[in-house]
Amino acid sequence: MHGIVLSCMRSNLKKVNLPNILWGEAFAFEVEILNIRPSNALKGRHVLDDSRNDQISRNYNKLENPGKPYIFVGYGKNSLSYRVLDLKTGITKKLRTVEFAEDWTVEYSYVKQLVLNRYKRGNYKVPSQILYKVMIIVTSDIVVMT
Repeated sequence: MHGIVLSCMRSNLKKVNLPNILWGEAFAFEVEILNIRPSNALKGRHVLDDSRNDQISRNYNKLENPGKPYIFVGYGKNSLSYRVLDLKTGITKKLRTVEFAEDWTVEYSYVKQLVLNRYKRGNYKVPSQILYKVMIIVTSDIVVMT
């Protein structure tokens, strides 16, 4: 089982072009995916369907612009939420509502410098503008550039 999780983790890190320093987030994501699949013991229901332990803040300003750039890093442990990496501060947050742009990612060098600044207390200069990159979509034997 450990080998399955590690191989999935490595392939997902490479697929979305994220630095290896995020291996902990990727590993936790893969374990969470394995743990939240519908279970026969729960008669096909999701593990968090009957969750009463909601720890996500619902304080928000309705005039606030909801379109903020994040990278998806996993699922919340005790609630139906997403764990995302803030591309401005490098902080990992839990959000309930997100909208994914699945054909875009962020430049590897930008994320690496951001994460090193946050977790390794580096002194890297992160560009003021986020560097987005189009992902290559592979369907069977045909490579499609979007």
